[in-house]
Amino acid sequence: MFEFMNRPKPDPATAAPEQVKASAAGVVLDGRPKQITIPSASRGLDRHYRYGPAKSVVGSASFKHVVYAFKGNGYRPYPVTHLRATEVANGLTFNWIRATRIDGDFWSTGDVPLGEDSELYQFTVYQNGLVKRQTVSSTASWTYPTSQQASDLVFGGFEVAVAQVSGRYGAGSAMSIDIASQA
Repeated sequence: MFEFMNRPKPDPATAAPEQVKASAAGVVLDGRPKQITIPSASRGLDRHYRYGPAKSVVGSASFKHVVYAFKGNGYRPYPVTHLRATEVANGLTFNWIRATRIDGDFWSTGDVPLGEDSELYQFTVYQNGLVKRQTVSSTASWTYPTSQQASDLVFGGFEVAVAQVSGRYGAGSAMSIDIASQA
């Protein structure tokens, strides 16, 4: 740690606007930060970290101790994109485009690589904040038939949330769509 004190004025032609005040705390890094590697089995377990000035010993009072339990969000699947609902003869069909963490910027092949052991999506139907149905599908499409809507007592407007599921992480963040009342 160091303090920003008596800093020389930067060249106005090349510097960003002054946003750091004198005496603000800062950190000097000796290279690019690296992500902490955590085995899958250690996700969610408390991990203890100590940090402090490089010139002090780890046991000194200037060192801080923190405990974190990481969920492994680096493994969390990205939300699906372009979630759409289409009215069909027997209900509503939902379609979307999957997103990926692995080689997702290579556009010439059509669909992005899966990046998972299997393709799986979780659907949750909500009405007035209550879960009315939760199911999974192995394709990027799901039909919610009117007969299931009736058995779920889903009348009027409702919400459908779709999340990609990872075998390593579980369900990722969901993308949702509101369906207006069909009255």
